[in-house]
Amino acid sequence: LRPASPALAQLAAMDILPGVIDRLRIDATLGFDAPWDRAAVETRRPAITALELDKAELVWGQAEIWAAGELSFDRAGLASGSVTVKAKNWRDLLQVAVASGWLPQAMAETLEQGLGLLAGLSGSSKTPDAPLTFRRGKVSFGPIPLGSLPPLQLR
Repeated sequence: LRPASPALAQLAAMDILPGVIDRLRIDATLGFDAPWDRAAVETRRPAITALELDKAELVWGQAEIWAAGELSFDRAGLASGSVTVKAKNWRDLLQVAVASGWLPQAMAETLEQGLGLLAGLSGSSKTPDAPLTFRRGKVSFGPIPLGSLPPLQLR
């Protein structure tokens, strides 16, 4: 994958991360509240009720993320459940998020401190290993609250 962003091209030029994502692999199963048939196309799209994430893997330069877990979604589309996440060289990804404008610098500094503490608790300062927990649309990474997610609804 080659992300389309001038900021990411700049990161590649600065040798933080390459301009190409080496590998993105997702092995998952989705559950729906109704079958995907002709009626689903003509009337209402089925709503997602469950996500079983057997394995997700992202390799981008020296940064790697692995995830696995299960989520359920209520009628409003709010997620509940847990996904265990392991991230190697995660500081590179924070630099990407800041440089691309996805994350304010001040928030990145706070996240870096919290994730550094979390990584130390999981045994390696370079590789935090913790659950990403979802409760009715709120998400946290280990003990670090990250905020709210919008409902997941197919339109």
